[in-house]
Amino acid sequence: MREVAVVPVKSLTEAKKRLAGALSSEDRQSIVIAMLNDVLHSLNRANLFGQVIVVSPDNTLEYEAEKNHSRFVRQVGDGLNAAVRQVTKMVVEEGASALSCVLGDIPLVEPGDFEELHRISRWKPRVVLSPSLKGGTNVLMRSPPEAIPIAYGRWSYAKHLRAAQEGRVPLYSVSNERLSLDIDTVDDLRILRQRDSMGRTNAGRLVKQLSRISREAIYPNTGRNSFMSRSSAGRATMTDREPFKSKTVLAAGAAVFGALAAATTWLVQVPYPVPGFEFLRFDAAEVIDATAFLIFGPEVGFLAALVHWLTLNFLPTALPVYGPLLKFLAVTTMLLGMLVGYWAFTHLLTGRTGMNVGFTLMGVFGLTSRVLILTPVNYLVLVYVFNAPNTAAVVNPYLIGIGIFNAIHAVISMVVPFIVTGALFRASPELKAKAWITGPLRLRSAMRSSIARRNGNKSLPQ
Repeated sequence: MREVAVVPVKSLTEAKKRLAGALSSEDRQSIVIAMLNDVLHSLNRANLFGQVIVVSPDNTLEYEAEKNHSRFVRQVGDGLNAAVRQVTKMVVEEGASALSCVLGDIPLVEPGDFEELHRISRWKPRVVLSPSLKGGTNVLMRSPPEAIPIAYGRWSYAKHLRAAQEGRVPLYSVSNERLSLDIDTVDDLRILRQRDSMGRTNAGRLVKQLSRISREAIYPNTGRNSFMSRSSAGRATMTDREPFKSKTVLAAGAAVFGALAAATTWLVQVPYPVPGFEFLRFDAAEVIDATAFLIFGPEVGFLAALVHWLTLNFLPTALPVYGPLLKFLAVTTMLLGMLVGYWAFTHLLTGRTGMNVGFTLMGVFGLTSRVLILTPVNYLVLVYVFNAPNTAAVVNPYLIGIGIFNAIHAVISMVVPFIVTGALFRASPELKAKAWITGPLRLRSAMRSSIARRNGNKSLPQ
Protein backbone atom coordinates (compact mmCIF):
# COMPACT_ATOMS: atom_id res chain seq x y z
CA MET A 1 0.00 0.00 0.00
CA ARG A 2 1.17 3.56 -0.69
CA GLU A 3 1.43 6.19 2.00
CA VAL A 4 -1.68 6.98 4.04
CA ALA A 5 -2.89 10.23 5.57
CA VAL A 6 -5.15 10.43 8.62
CA VAL A 7 -7.16 13.44 9.81
CA PRO A 8 -8.44 13.08 13.40
CA VAL A 9 -11.50 15.20 14.25
CA LYS A 10 -13.35 15.80 17.48
CA SER A 11 -17.03 15.17 17.97
CA LEU A 12 -18.79 18.18 16.48
CA THR A 13 -20.75 18.79 19.67
CA GLU A 14 -17.47 19.33 21.52
CA ALA A 15 -15.60 21.15 18.79
CA LYS A 16 -13.59 24.33 19.30
CA LYS A 17 -14.88 25.23 22.74
CA ARG A 18 -12.34 28.02 23.01
CA LEU A 19 -14.56 29.88 20.52
CA ALA A 20 -17.67 29.37 22.66
CA GLY A 21 -17.58 32.91 24.01
CA ALA A 22 -17.92 34.34 20.50
CA LEU A 23 -19.75 31.73 18.41
CA SER A 24 -22.74 29.51 18.99
CA SER A 25 -22.31 25.74 18.96
CA GLU A 26 -23.84 25.62 15.48
CA ASP A 27 -21.35 28.14 14.12
CA ARG A 28 -18.42 26.31 15.69
CA GLN A 29 -19.55 23.07 14.08
CA SER A 30 -19.79 24.85 10.71
CA ILE A 31 -16.21 26.13 11.10
CA VAL A 32 -14.96 22.60 11.88
CA ILE A 33 -16.72 21.13 8.85
CA ALA A 34 -15.43 23.89 6.56
CA MET A 35 -11.83 23.43 7.74
CA LEU A 36 -12.07 19.65 7.39
CA ASN A 37 -13.22 20.04 3.79
CA ASP A 38 -10.29 22.36 3.07
CA VAL A 39 -7.74 19.93 4.53
CA LEU A 40 -9.22 16.89 2.76
CA HIS A 41 -9.35 18.77 -0.53
CA SER A 42 -5.65 19.66 -0.31
CA LEU A 43 -4.66 16.13 0.73
CA ASN A 44 -6.45 14.59 -2.22
CA ARG A 45 -5.15 17.15 -4.69
CA ALA A 46 -1.58 16.48 -3.55
CA ASN A 47 -1.89 13.02 -5.12
CA LEU A 48 0.66 11.61 -2.66
CA PHE A 49 -1.49 9.32 -0.60
CA GLY A 50 -2.97 6.00 -1.53
CA GLN A 51 -5.69 6.59 1.06
CA VAL A 52 -6.95 9.49 3.16
CA ILE A 53 -8.72 8.57 6.40
CA VAL A 54 -10.96 10.63 8.70
CA VAL A 55 -11.12 9.21 12.22
CA SER A 56 -13.70 10.59 14.63
CA PRO A 57 -16.18 9.52 17.29
CA ASP A 58 -18.81 11.51 15.35
CA ASN A 59 -20.62 9.50 12.68
CA THR A 60 -22.05 12.67 11.10
CA LEU A 61 -18.59 13.32 9.63
CA GLU A 62 -18.82 10.19 7.49
CA TYR A 63 -20.62 12.18 4.79
CA GLU A 64 -17.85 14.80 4.69
CA ALA A 65 -15.25 12.05 4.31
CA GLU A 66 -17.11 10.29 1.51
CA LYS A 67 -17.78 13.57 -0.27
CA ASN A 68 -14.03 14.15 -0.36
CA HIS A 69 -13.22 10.62 -1.56
CA SER A 70 -11.87 9.67 1.85
CA ARG A 71 -12.43 6.76 4.20
CA PHE A 72 -14.22 7.21 7.52
CA VAL A 73 -13.15 5.27 10.61
CA ARG A 74 -15.21 5.38 13.77
CA GLN A 75 -12.99 6.12 16.78
CA VAL A 76 -13.31 3.57 19.58
CA GLY A 77 -10.97 5.11 22.20
CA ASP A 78 -10.84 8.46 23.94
CA GLY A 79 -8.59 11.30 22.86
CA LEU A 80 -6.44 12.33 19.94
CA ASN A 81 -3.58 9.96 20.78
CA ALA A 82 -5.96 7.01 20.97
CA ALA A 83 -7.48 7.95 17.61
CA VAL A 84 -4.09 8.12 15.86
CA ARG A 85 -2.88 4.89 17.51
CA GLN A 86 -6.04 3.15 16.34
CA VAL A 87 -5.45 4.17 12.72
CA THR A 88 -1.71 3.46 12.97
CA LYS A 89 -2.37 -0.13 14.02
CA MET A 90 -4.97 -0.53 11.28
CA VAL A 91 -2.80 0.77 8.40
CA VAL A 92 0.23 -1.25 9.57
CA GLU A 93 -1.89 -4.39 9.35
CA GLU A 94 -2.98 -3.28 5.86
CA GLY A 95 0.63 -2.82 4.74
CA ALA A 96 1.02 0.98 4.65
CA SER A 97 4.59 2.19 4.18
CA ALA A 98 4.08 5.58 5.85
CA LEU A 99 1.43 7.49 7.78
CA SER A 100 0.92 11.25 7.87
CA CYS A 101 -1.23 12.66 10.67
CA VAL A 102 -2.71 16.01 9.60
CA LEU A 103 -4.86 17.99 12.01
CA GLY A 104 -8.17 19.14 10.57
CA ASP A 105 -7.94 22.78 11.65
CA ILE A 106 -5.27 24.12 9.24
CA PRO A 107 -7.57 25.41 6.46
CA LEU A 108 -4.91 27.36 4.53
CA VAL A 109 -2.80 24.27 3.80
CA GLU A 110 -2.19 23.65 0.10
CA PRO A 111 -1.24 20.52 -1.90
CA GLY A 112 2.22 22.00 -2.45
CA ASP A 113 2.83 22.04 1.29
CA PHE A 114 2.45 18.27 1.49
CA GLU A 115 4.66 17.90 -1.57
CA GLU A 116 7.33 19.97 0.17
CA LEU A 117 7.14 17.77 3.25
CA HIS A 118 7.65 14.71 1.07
CA ARG A 119 10.53 16.18 -0.94
CA ILE A 120 12.64 16.93 2.11
CA SER A 121 13.83 13.34 2.40
CA ARG A 122 13.28 9.83 1.03
CA TRP A 123 15.14 8.07 3.81
CA LYS A 124 13.43 5.33 5.78
CA PRO A 125 12.91 5.47 8.65
CA ARG A 126 12.24 9.18 8.89
CA VAL A 127 10.01 11.65 10.70
CA VAL A 128 8.90 15.00 9.25
CA LEU A 129 7.20 17.53 11.53
CA SER A 130 5.35 20.76 10.93
CA PRO A 131 4.82 22.76 14.13
CA SER A 132 1.99 25.10 15.02
CA LEU A 133 2.54 28.61 16.32
CA LYS A 134 1.38 27.39 19.74
CA GLY A 135 3.92 24.58 20.14
CA GLY A 136 1.75 21.79 18.83
CA THR A 137 2.23 19.44 15.87
CA ASN A 138 0.00 20.22 12.90
CA VAL A 139 1.52 17.60 10.59
CA LEU A 140 3.42 14.48 11.63
CA MET A 141 4.75 12.21 8.86
CA ARG A 142 6.19 8.86 9.98
CA SER A 143 7.83 6.28 7.76
CA PRO A 144 7.24 3.56 8.73
CA PRO A 145 3.95 4.39 10.54
CA GLU A 146 5.37 3.33 13.91
CA ALA A 147 8.72 5.14 13.57
CA ILE A 148 8.10 7.06 16.81
CA PRO A 149 5.32 6.92 19.42
CA ILE A 150 2.49 9.45 19.29
CA ALA A 151 2.64 12.22 21.91
CA TYR A 152 -0.09 14.76 21.13
CA GLY A 153 -1.07 17.21 23.83
CA ARG A 154 0.56 20.29 25.30
CA TRP A 155 3.94 21.07 23.64
CA SER A 156 3.59 18.02 21.40
CA TYR A 157 6.13 19.36 18.90
CA ALA A 158 8.91 19.20 21.55
CA LYS A 159 7.75 15.75 22.64
CA HIS A 160 7.87 14.41 19.08
CA LEU A 161 11.31 15.94 18.57
CA ARG A 162 12.56 14.22 21.72
CA ALA A 163 11.00 10.89 20.71
CA ALA A 164 12.77 10.98 17.32
CA GLN A 165 16.08 11.90 18.94
CA GLU A 166 15.80 9.15 21.54
CA GLY A 167 14.91 6.61 18.83
CA ARG A 168 17.73 7.85 16.56
CA VAL A 169 15.24 8.38 13.75
CA PRO A 170 16.23 10.93 11.05
CA LEU A 171 14.15 14.02 11.77
CA TYR A 172 13.14 16.98 9.61
CA SER A 173 11.00 20.03 10.34
CA VAL A 174 9.19 22.20 7.80
CA SER A 175 6.99 25.20 8.49
CA ASN A 176 5.32 28.08 6.71
CA GLU A 177 2.45 30.46 7.44
CA ARG A 178 -0.12 28.03 6.03
CA LEU A 179 1.03 24.93 7.91
CA SER A 180 1.53 26.77 11.18
CA LEU A 181 -1.90 28.42 11.43
CA ASP A 182 -4.33 26.21 13.32
CA ILE A 183 -7.68 27.68 14.30
CA ASP A 184 -8.49 27.65 18.01
CA THR A 185 -9.29 31.22 19.05
CA VAL A 186 -11.00 34.36 17.81
CA ASP A 187 -7.57 35.83 17.06
CA ASP A 188 -6.88 32.84 14.82
CA LEU A 189 -10.12 33.53 12.95
CA ARG A 190 -9.09 37.14 12.42
CA ILE A 191 -5.74 36.01 11.03
CA LEU A 192 -7.55 33.58 8.69
CA ARG A 193 -9.85 36.40 7.59
CA GLN A 194 -6.85 38.58 6.75
CA ARG A 195 -4.79 35.90 5.00
CA ASP A 196 -7.74 34.59 2.99
CA SER A 197 -9.44 37.89 2.23
CA MET A 198 -10.57 36.60 -1.19
CA GLY A 199 -12.36 33.60 0.30
CA ARG A 200 -10.36 30.90 -1.51
CA THR A 201 -11.03 28.32 1.20
CA ASN A 202 -14.31 27.04 2.62
CA ALA A 203 -13.29 28.27 6.06
CA GLY A 204 -12.26 31.66 4.70
CA ARG A 205 -15.62 32.12 2.97
CA LEU A 206 -17.48 31.07 6.08
CA VAL A 207 -15.55 33.51 8.27
CA LYS A 208 -16.44 36.28 5.84
CA GLN A 209 -20.08 35.31 6.24
CA LEU A 210 -19.81 35.56 10.01
CA SER A 211 -20.06 39.33 9.81
CA ARG A 212 -19.39 39.88 13.49
CA ILE A 213 -15.92 38.42 13.07
CA SER A 214 -15.26 40.47 9.97
CA ARG A 215 -16.33 43.70 11.64
CA GLU A 216 -14.27 43.09 14.76
CA ALA A 217 -11.25 42.41 12.54
CA ILE A 218 -11.80 45.75 10.82
CA TYR A 219 -12.71 47.72 13.92
CA PRO A 220 -10.84 46.06 16.81
CA ASN A 221 -11.63 47.25 20.33
CA THR A 222 -13.58 50.30 19.21
CA GLY A 223 -17.01 49.15 20.30
CA ARG A 224 -18.19 49.82 16.78
CA ASN A 225 -20.26 47.06 15.17
CA SER A 226 -20.10 44.84 18.22
CA PHE A 227 -18.52 41.44 17.67
CA MET A 228 -21.36 39.57 19.33
CA SER A 229 -25.10 39.93 19.65
CA ARG A 230 -26.86 38.21 22.48
CA SER A 231 -30.34 36.84 22.89
CA SER A 232 -32.44 37.55 25.94
CA ALA A 233 -31.01 34.37 27.47
CA GLY A 234 -27.48 35.72 26.97
CA ARG A 235 -26.35 33.15 24.38
CA ALA A 236 -24.30 34.37 21.46
CA THR A 237 -26.41 34.43 18.32
CA MET A 238 -25.94 35.32 14.69
CA THR A 239 -28.16 38.09 13.36
CA ASP A 240 -26.43 39.05 10.14
CA ARG A 241 -26.35 35.67 8.47
CA GLU A 242 -30.05 34.86 8.63
CA PRO A 243 -31.78 34.13 5.32
CA PHE A 244 -34.12 36.76 3.88
CA LYS A 245 -37.02 36.67 6.35
CA SER A 246 -38.36 40.22 6.46
CA LYS A 247 -41.80 40.38 4.87
CA THR A 248 -40.94 43.79 3.49
CA VAL A 249 -37.80 42.44 1.82
CA LEU A 250 -39.68 39.45 0.41
CA ALA A 251 -42.53 41.59 -0.92
CA ALA A 252 -40.11 44.07 -2.44
CA GLY A 253 -38.11 41.25 -4.03
CA ALA A 254 -41.25 39.73 -5.56
CA ALA A 255 -42.45 43.09 -6.87
CA VAL A 256 -39.10 44.09 -8.37
CA PHE A 257 -38.35 40.72 -9.96
CA GLY A 258 -41.93 40.31 -11.22
CA ALA A 259 -42.05 43.77 -12.79
CA LEU A 260 -38.61 43.30 -14.33
CA ALA A 261 -39.72 39.96 -15.75
CA ALA A 262 -42.85 41.52 -17.27
CA ALA A 263 -40.82 44.31 -18.88
CA THR A 264 -38.40 41.74 -20.26
CA THR A 265 -41.26 39.67 -21.73
CA TRP A 266 -42.63 42.74 -23.44
CA LEU A 267 -39.29 43.96 -24.79
CA VAL A 268 -37.17 40.83 -25.41
CA GLN A 269 -38.54 37.74 -27.14
CA VAL A 270 -36.80 35.44 -29.61
CA PRO A 271 -38.90 33.54 -32.20
CA TYR A 272 -38.74 29.74 -32.17
CA PRO A 273 -36.91 29.04 -35.50
CA VAL A 274 -39.00 26.05 -36.59
CA PRO A 275 -41.43 26.26 -39.55
CA GLY A 276 -45.03 26.10 -38.40
CA PHE A 277 -44.18 27.13 -34.85
CA GLU A 278 -43.37 30.81 -35.42
CA PHE A 279 -46.04 31.77 -32.86
CA LEU A 280 -43.79 30.41 -30.06
CA ARG A 281 -41.25 32.71 -28.41
CA PHE A 282 -38.22 32.18 -26.17
CA ASP A 283 -38.73 34.54 -23.24
CA ALA A 284 -35.72 35.67 -21.17
CA ALA A 285 -38.06 36.81 -18.40
CA GLU A 286 -38.34 33.28 -17.05
CA VAL A 287 -34.68 33.50 -16.05
CA ILE A 288 -35.58 36.41 -13.77
CA ASP A 289 -38.44 34.51 -12.10
CA ALA A 290 -36.24 31.46 -11.51
CA THR A 291 -33.44 33.62 -10.11
CA ALA A 292 -35.87 35.13 -7.59
CA PHE A 293 -36.87 31.58 -6.65
CA LEU A 294 -33.25 30.53 -6.03
CA ILE A 295 -32.21 33.60 -4.03
CA PHE A 296 -35.31 34.52 -2.02
CA GLY A 297 -37.16 31.19 -1.87
CA PRO A 298 -40.34 29.59 -3.25
CA GLU A 299 -42.69 32.25 -1.89
CA VAL A 300 -40.93 35.08 -3.70
CA GLY A 301 -40.46 32.96 -6.83
CA PHE A 302 -44.18 32.26 -7.14
CA LEU A 303 -45.14 35.81 -6.14
CA ALA A 304 -42.76 37.19 -8.77
CA ALA A 305 -44.46 34.94 -11.35
CA LEU A 306 -47.84 36.28 -10.17
CA VAL A 307 -46.68 39.91 -10.48
CA HIS A 308 -45.21 39.00 -13.88
CA TRP A 309 -48.60 37.69 -15.03
CA LEU A 310 -50.67 40.56 -13.63
CA THR A 311 -48.36 43.18 -15.14
CA LEU A 312 -48.47 41.51 -18.57
CA ASN A 313 -52.24 41.95 -18.62
CA PHE A 314 -51.71 45.71 -18.73
CA LEU A 315 -49.17 45.57 -21.55
CA PRO A 316 -49.91 45.08 -25.25
CA THR A 317 -49.35 41.43 -26.21
CA ALA A 318 -49.94 39.36 -29.34
CA LEU A 319 -52.42 37.14 -27.49
CA PRO A 320 -54.30 39.14 -24.83
CA VAL A 321 -55.47 37.25 -21.72
CA TYR A 322 -54.37 33.85 -22.98
CA GLY A 323 -50.75 34.86 -23.63
CA PRO A 324 -50.04 36.15 -20.08
CA LEU A 325 -51.95 33.19 -18.61
CA LEU A 326 -49.87 30.66 -20.58
CA LYS A 327 -46.70 32.45 -19.50
CA PHE A 328 -47.82 32.26 -15.84
CA LEU A 329 -48.53 28.53 -16.18
CA ALA A 330 -45.18 27.93 -17.90
CA VAL A 331 -43.24 29.61 -15.09
CA THR A 332 -45.21 28.20 -12.16
CA THR A 333 -45.16 24.61 -13.43
CA MET A 334 -41.40 24.86 -13.86
CA LEU A 335 -40.94 26.36 -10.36
CA LEU A 336 -43.24 23.71 -8.91
CA GLY A 337 -41.08 20.98 -10.43
CA MET A 338 -37.92 22.63 -9.10
CA LEU A 339 -39.47 22.71 -5.63
CA VAL A 340 -40.33 19.00 -5.85
CA GLY A 341 -36.77 18.22 -6.96
CA TYR A 342 -35.41 20.29 -4.07
CA TRP A 343 -37.63 18.39 -1.64
CA ALA A 344 -36.53 15.02 -3.05
CA PHE A 345 -32.88 15.99 -2.68
CA THR A 346 -33.07 17.36 0.86
CA HIS A 347 -35.37 14.63 2.21
CA LEU A 348 -34.36 11.49 0.31
CA LEU A 349 -30.75 11.92 -0.78
CA THR A 350 -29.16 14.13 1.89
CA GLY A 351 -25.88 12.66 3.07
CA ARG A 352 -25.44 10.51 -0.01
CA THR A 353 -24.83 12.99 -2.80
CA GLY A 354 -23.32 16.37 -3.53
CA MET A 355 -24.87 19.72 -4.32
CA ASN A 356 -24.63 19.25 -8.08
CA VAL A 357 -27.02 16.31 -7.79
CA GLY A 358 -29.47 18.62 -6.02
CA PHE A 359 -29.38 21.15 -8.85
CA THR A 360 -29.71 18.35 -11.40
CA LEU A 361 -32.79 16.98 -9.64
CA MET A 362 -34.35 20.43 -9.57
CA GLY A 363 -33.71 20.79 -13.27
CA VAL A 364 -35.10 17.37 -14.20
CA PHE A 365 -38.26 17.82 -12.13
CA GLY A 366 -38.73 21.38 -13.38
CA LEU A 367 -38.47 20.29 -17.02
CA THR A 368 -40.76 17.27 -16.52
CA SER A 369 -43.41 19.25 -14.66
CA ARG A 370 -43.52 21.96 -17.31
CA VAL A 371 -43.75 19.58 -20.26
CA LEU A 372 -46.34 17.26 -18.70
CA ILE A 373 -48.65 20.02 -17.46
CA LEU A 374 -48.26 22.69 -20.11
CA THR A 375 -48.48 20.44 -23.18
CA PRO A 376 -52.15 19.41 -22.53
CA VAL A 377 -52.94 23.08 -21.83
CA ASN A 378 -51.42 24.00 -25.21
CA TYR A 379 -53.63 21.35 -26.79
CA LEU A 380 -56.74 22.94 -25.34
CA VAL A 381 -55.63 26.38 -26.56
CA LEU A 382 -54.99 25.05 -30.07
CA VAL A 383 -58.39 23.41 -30.31
CA TYR A 384 -60.65 25.85 -28.48
CA VAL A 385 -58.90 29.20 -28.98
CA PHE A 386 -57.28 28.83 -32.41
CA ASN A 387 -60.00 26.44 -33.62
CA ALA A 388 -57.51 23.88 -34.91
CA PRO A 389 -59.12 20.70 -36.26
CA ASN A 390 -59.37 18.19 -33.42
CA THR A 391 -57.70 15.39 -35.36
CA ALA A 392 -54.60 13.39 -34.61
CA ALA A 393 -53.02 14.33 -37.94
CA VAL A 394 -53.19 18.02 -37.07
CA VAL A 395 -52.88 18.10 -33.28
CA ASN A 396 -50.22 15.45 -32.61
CA PRO A 397 -47.37 17.11 -34.59
CA TYR A 398 -48.11 20.38 -32.84
CA LEU A 399 -48.19 18.76 -29.41
CA ILE A 400 -44.83 17.08 -30.05
CA GLY A 401 -43.29 20.28 -31.37
CA ILE A 402 -44.64 22.34 -28.46
CA GLY A 403 -43.44 19.71 -26.00
CA ILE A 404 -39.90 19.93 -27.44
CA PHE A 405 -40.09 23.73 -27.29
CA ASN A 406 -41.14 23.64 -23.63
CA ALA A 407 -38.31 21.24 -22.80
CA ILE A 408 -35.70 23.48 -24.48
CA HIS A 409 -37.16 26.60 -22.86
CA ALA A 410 -37.19 24.94 -19.42
CA VAL A 411 -33.51 23.98 -19.72
CA ILE A 412 -32.52 27.53 -20.69
CA SER A 413 -34.75 29.06 -18.00
CA MET A 414 -33.13 26.95 -15.24
CA VAL A 415 -29.51 26.57 -16.31
CA VAL A 416 -28.98 30.31 -16.80
CA PRO A 417 -30.30 31.18 -13.29
CA PHE A 418 -28.01 28.54 -11.79
CA ILE A 419 -25.06 30.19 -13.54
CA VAL A 420 -26.19 33.72 -12.68
CA THR A 421 -26.79 32.99 -9.00
CA GLY A 422 -23.46 31.17 -8.80
CA ALA A 423 -21.71 34.27 -10.16
CA LEU A 424 -23.61 36.51 -7.75
CA PHE A 425 -22.66 34.29 -4.82
CA ARG A 426 -19.00 34.38 -5.78
CA ALA A 427 -19.12 38.17 -6.08
CA SER A 428 -21.03 38.63 -2.81
CA PRO A 429 -20.44 36.13 0.01
CA GLU A 430 -22.99 38.07 2.08
CA LEU A 431 -25.69 37.39 -0.51
CA LYS A 432 -24.67 33.73 -0.61
CA ALA A 433 -24.95 33.53 3.16
CA LYS A 434 -28.51 34.86 3.10
CA ALA A 435 -29.83 33.18 -0.05
CA TRP A 436 -32.52 30.56 0.42
CA ILE A 437 -30.98 27.93 -1.81
CA THR A 438 -27.43 27.77 -0.45
CA GLY A 439 -27.86 26.60 3.12
CA PRO A 440 -30.09 23.54 2.59
CA LEU A 441 -28.38 22.46 -0.61
CA ARG A 442 -25.06 22.48 1.22
CA LEU A 443 -26.67 19.97 3.54
CA ARG A 444 -26.04 21.95 6.70
CA SER A 445 -29.65 21.97 7.84
CA ALA A 446 -29.96 18.20 7.63
CA MET A 447 -26.60 17.68 9.30
CA ARG A 448 -27.33 20.10 12.12
CA SER A 449 -30.71 18.53 12.78
CA SER A 450 -28.97 15.18 13.11
CA ILE A 451 -26.35 16.70 15.42
CA ALA A 452 -29.00 18.30 17.62
CA ARG A 453 -30.71 14.95 18.15
CA ARG A 454 -27.55 13.21 19.23
CA ASN A 455 -26.21 12.82 22.73
CA GLY A 456 -22.81 14.32 23.43
CA ASN A 457 -19.88 12.10 22.44
CA LYS A 458 -16.50 11.83 24.08
CA SER A 459 -14.12 13.91 22.12
CA LEU A 460 -10.53 14.36 21.08
CA PRO A 461 -8.58 16.84 23.19
CA GLN A 462 -7.02 19.93 21.72
